[in-house]
Amino acid sequence: MPAPVAVALPAAWRRFFTVPIDDVKGIPALEAVRGIAASLVFLVHFQAAFGRLLLPRGSSPMRVGAYLAQVGYHGVDVFFVLSGFLIYGSLMGRPTRLLTFFRRRVRRIYPTFLAVLGIYLLLGFVFPARSKLPPDGTLLYVLKNALLLPGVFKVKPIITVAWSLSYEIFFYIGLGCIVAGLRLRSWPRPVRIAFVLGWLLVWVLAGTYVQHLAKSFVLFLPGILVWEISSIERVHRWLGRIPSALVWGVFLFAVCSVPLLRRQPALAGVLTASLTPATLVFCVLAFGIGVFVLCASNRTSPVSRSLSSRPLRAIGIASYSFYLIHGLVTNTVAMVFWGLAGQRLFANGPLIYAALMPVVYLACVAGAVALFQLVERPASL
Repeated sequence: MPAPVAVALPAAWRRFFTVPIDDVKGIPALEAVRGIAASLVFLVHFQAAFGRLLLPRGSSPMRVGAYLAQVGYHGVDVFFVLSGFLIYGSLMGRPTRLLTFFRRRVRRIYPTFLAVLGIYLLLGFVFPARSKLPPDGTLLYVLKNALLLPGVFKVKPIITVAWSLSYEIFFYIGLGCIVAGLRLRSWPRPVRIAFVLGWLLVWVLAGTYVQHLAKSFVLFLPGILVWEISSIERVHRWLGRIPSALVWGVFLFAVCSVPLLRRQPALAGVLTASLTPATLVFCVLAFGIGVFVLCASNRTSPVSRSLSSRPLRAIGIASYSFYLIHGLVTNTVAMVFWGLAGQRLFANGPLIYAALMPVVYLACVAGAVALFQLVERPASL
């Protein structure tokens, strides 16, 4: 009797930590794109947790770590473009009642978000020194976070990454009302494309003040445009002939060059006398990420086949759980590490930094899969 139990337990754990990728309907390559986006965001929080003490200030390793973190910020931009593509596509693909659409979006976001918010609040009481709760007005502050106001409004998020969910939820509301109110499904595709391009042109030419007000909302528009373009049969056939290396090159150039462009406002002035540096950055990101999503959405394209890795798709399917929990897991590992090693600089800090990165990443994946299996999958999918 003991032998079968000893054999069954590891098998049970293997089943638990296996994301059932075949249970989720969708475009396989776009699942992998989600995994890439989540992995990019991980770089930001890993650098914040370990870079300060492991990488000497002003050193080349510190500059590399800071640069990777800046590249990682664009993982959120990938999520926004992808959301524009998928959410707009779901609304345009078939008639959907507005209340049904909102109900599905709330169900998709809230169970996992509230579970992680509850963990943060519990840990805030256990470790009050690290709590973000204010000394007064706590209930109102928690309510604002529960309503996903941080991000669009100036409210400090309890879950650091939740600011982007604020943009997501307001995008859902706004897009649903626009599609239903203007009856966009009845418009000819060329008119819809011209409509989206018009809004993009207004934002590009509007200047710094309007661009600041629009903030990250504008990054949903390239995703909407990509969906419209991907539905054109001639484009669909043409995408199958674009080399995978070219698409990857465009995408990597966009996310890796933008941190350098941000440091060179003079360069932006040389490249375009009438556009602001923020506009140049947006154009580079919108083009690079948009091309990547466009080609990935085509099942016959070479880049779509290059994104067929099952582990990457599994991370992508659990990417929402990963996104919400990876900061907590990273900081927990950091607390344990510093508790054991002491708050001091290490002579071989860069090597420890490099060695810890895959370890912490795998810990985040394990935490994400656990959250996915316990909450996201049964409550949202």
